[in-house]
Amino acid sequence: MGLTDVFSTREPRVVYQDYWRLVKTQPDRPKETYHCAYLIDWINTSARNFRGVLADASLAFEKSQSAWNLSTTCHLLSLELNKRLDMDKVTKIVCFGLGDMCRKPPEWVMRSESLHGHDVEASFVQPSMLQHAIALTMMKICHDKTGNAVDLLAQDPDYTEQAKTILEINGFSVVGQHGAGGFAEVDDNSVVFSVFVKAPLKQIIADIARPILIITDGFEVFNDSA
Repeated sequence: MGLTDVFSTREPRVVYQDYWRLVKTQPDRPKETYHCAYLIDWINTSARNFRGVLADASLAFEKSQSAWNLSTTCHLLSLELNKRLDMDKVTKIVCFGLGDMCRKPPEWVMRSESLHGHDVEASFVQPSMLQHAIALTMMKICHDKTGNAVDLLAQDPDYTEQAKTILEINGFSVVGQHGAGGFAEVDDNSVVFSVFVKAPLKQIIADIARPILIITDGFEVFNDSA
């Protein structure tokens, strides 16, 4: 294996250190970096890439969208967002960490779940597909209220190339491929949508802008990275 092959399995990522980590924990890195809010790290992607991708992810996403659009939850979300008078000011929806929807699950998941007769691959990516379908619904609602274009941006360093292609076909722009650039897109006319993101989302946004709406985990969930 040559030098090029070795480095092709590693990717740079931005790793964030939230407020609680800085004030409550003991240093586990060089002392010169301990009080930095973010650091550059390298992620070994060999095991992740070995899993491969789904053969029919695009079709599965279409089915997921259709099921979501017909659901009661989609209807209720549409009603709630349409009640907000300021939704007509939205110019962009910025999504963080909605997950890759093409990569197959790890082998240990395949083995354990297959014993129960589940469609393991489909169920593994379904949450991510659903979250992206929700983002598309929000974009449509904002567009329908004014007729203006609404940018739909998505940041997740875990996206496969296949996922990026599917998202772009469906109107997304993939940003911040190393886990940071998407935050620079947030402004006062944004909606921020994120579920289980591996970053102190609220702390970062508080220093950047005052979005019209933030949809994310509550403060009691993963409070060490709230």
